[in-house]
Amino acid sequence: MATRRKGLGSGAAVQAVMRRQTAEVGQEDAPPPPTTPTSIVAALRRPDAATSTAAGVVSLPVSDIAEHPSNPRAGLGDLRPLADSIISLGLLQPILVVPVEEFLSVHPQHQAAIGTREWVVVAGHRRRAAAELAGQDTVPALVRPDLAAAGSAEAAFVVENLHRVDLSPLEEARAYALLADLDLSQRQIATRTGVSQSHISKRLALLRLPQEAQDDLATGDLTIAEALALTAAPAEDQAEVYALAKARHHPVASAITALARQREETRRAEEAHAQAQREDIPVVDPTQTWGAAASAHRLHDEHDVTAAREDGTLHAAVTSHGLAYYSSAPPAASETSAEVSPRQRRAAATARAAACAQLVAKRPGTRQMTSEISTAVLHGLAHTDCLKLVHAWLGERVGPATPTPLEWAHHLSTDETARTWVAWAMSVAAQELRTRSAETWTADHIAHVRRLIDQAGYLPAPWEQDRLDQARTQHPSPTDIPPGADATRPEGSRQ
Repeated sequence: MATRRKGLGSGAAVQAVMRRQTAEVGQEDAPPPPTTPTSIVAALRRPDAATSTAAGVVSLPVSDIAEHPSNPRAGLGDLRPLADSIISLGLLQPILVVPVEEFLSVHPQHQAAIGTREWVVVAGHRRRAAAELAGQDTVPALVRPDLAAAGSAEAAFVVENLHRVDLSPLEEARAYALLADLDLSQRQIATRTGVSQSHISKRLALLRLPQEAQDDLATGDLTIAEALALTAAPAEDQAEVYALAKARHHPVASAITALARQREETRRAEEAHAQAQREDIPVVDPTQTWGAAASAHRLHDEHDVTAAREDGTLHAAVTSHGLAYYSSAPPAASETSAEVSPRQRRAAATARAAACAQLVAKRPGTRQMTSEISTAVLHGLAHTDCLKLVHAWLGERVGPATPTPLEWAHHLSTDETARTWVAWAMSVAAQELRTRSAETWTADHIAHVRRLIDQAGYLPAPWEQDRLDQARTQHPSPTDIPPGADATRPEGSRQ
């Protein structure tokens, strides 16, 4: 075990050094008189934490000062500007230290981390490190033995760091957690810091996020807004929600909705399978059984279902919306020639348009918009009909209210943000128009409808659900990435 050097220690020896050094300090170097506290920092200072007459400014060797082992700051940031200032002007604000004997009497578990140094920083970690970087042998310090008491150092950390503009959300959360560990309630912390209780609660919730999410928040790959959205999910679901959001390149809120939908679909499918067993109905895969003619075997009318049950031709497929009934009897010619009536198409188009309006009402990240706009341009999807749709969807939300789509587009020419938003919405409109006119659905049509279901709460018509189920059987996809989306994350989702 290392032998501790004999330093200033505490008690009379400390007071003697402070008296001697204080006498050597000129009037111009004396600490400024106390002022009325107005900041968060001042709010945290207790009456007994004010500089006493016995606690003068002393000059201590930098090498004799240890970092506090429980400092909540994960890093000290760029110290060069502060070091340059110290070289030019000196260290204008003293650091706060406690004698090591007092510190270790309260925190003996930190003996190894402190080593043989004589002082422990309570406030001023960046200043001490910058002074060392600047080549300073000593730093001015205020000796505060009272801050060695359990909890005092933690409170001083918050005093030192909470007001810093460069404090990360996780560092701020750890600072509040230190105070919470002292058995302070969130209301008490709010009172002492001058920060709202709701803000403290939201920051503390960040520390309960999955480690992957915390790591991404620390590196900037996850925005604070998205991180807070993730805290709204049940704790047991957060890891799965975040993995889904990253896999689908979707906002966290959409991932929460998608996960809930997936679980509901699974529950319904399990119930449907149990129902088929109870009713002794053979379960089939329609596509494998009847191929392209599967939709002609589908039964939508309760009377037809009853008739097929009586004839012994009733079969069922398990879907995410329950049982879908089919007849194994050969369909009539009229049934095979017209799968979906024009009236059904119009009704579905109207419902999808409402879902599209809800989808485009929220501006997505720039990366997602750029990707989908570029895809629309490459495929020649943007045209006047798209503009008409988007004007109906966003005309009262974005830009000035104008009677015609062309006038509206002209007014948007000077607003880059609105122009990009509308251009992206036109790519969505183009996908909707292509879906309306398609006799058969391709992967792009399926992805468009799936996005409306996932992100806008769209409930597909029975014939649309048939196509979705067939597409899932023929071309299963675990991600259902929106049409035109690339493999990069939306800028507005994770930063």
